[in-house]
Amino acid sequence: DALRLEPDGAEPLTALTRLDMARKQPAAAMARVQAVIAHSPANGVARNLKAELLFADGKLDAAIAAYQDAITAAPTWAVPYHGEALALVRAKRNDDAIHALQLGIGKTQGAASLLTELSGLYVALGRPQDAITLYQGLIAKDPKSAFAANNLAMLLVTYRHDAASLGQAEKLADQLSASSIPTIMDTRGWVKFKSGDFHGAESLLQEAVDKSPGAPEIRYHLGMAQLRSGEQQAAMQNLQSAVSSPRAFEGINDARATLAQLQKGRPAG
Repeated sequence: DALRLEPDGAEPLTALTRLDMARKQPAAAMARVQAVIAHSPANGVARNLKAELLFADGKLDAAIAAYQDAITAAPTWAVPYHGEALALVRAKRNDDAIHALQLGIGKTQGAASLLTELSGLYVALGRPQDAITLYQGLIAKDPKSAFAANNLAMLLVTYRHDAASLGQAEKLADQLSASSIPTIMDTRGWVKFKSGDFHGAESLLQEAVDKSPGAPEIRYHLGMAQLRSGEQQAAMQNLQSAVSSPRAFEGINDARATLAQLQKGRPAG
């Protein structure tokens, strides 16, 4: 009824498409989306939904072309750039995926979702320095950006091991001291851990876990801080919780190895 009242309406079209997919009726979903595109060729949401349906059906080349059509229709919308990059990665066209995200970042004036995705792709491809450079560029443009400071600090203490990088991470973390966002508290706590302040790290990380108990990476960080603070039983519990999560996270192999050592009664960390 809503779509009949508003034939170009993004929300009812998206909701109907999701319902069709949940009911395993992709043909009906595609027919409806195509009808909207025929009526309104410049409807970026409809074109993006078409691309999503093609992607879900494994038709990668067609999906990539459809995402590009959606971008043409809505060039400042971050969502189709994200979809195109996913499809390109699935097609093993990593350089093209990087280019798509870079283009999207430019067109959307630095959408945080695309910056995060590009950074994650760099890391997944074994190029953490490119991710660091990305956020260093953002900090140069906006030194007060909490988003850039948080992500850069975490990258520095995860992928660099020199004193200068640790010092930079500490300065960035200090800029975030007023935040109570769990992911930012996690970064601050992990920076303290890398700096050798295990008790300070544990306090921050425990607060972050209390606010976000289902985040496995934060539990991993808390477990490591507890281990270094001499709280082995609590450390084992948090490491077990982290590795039992279905969500992958940076450091999962270290978490598993440390937990295995503790379970065997050997010193770890």
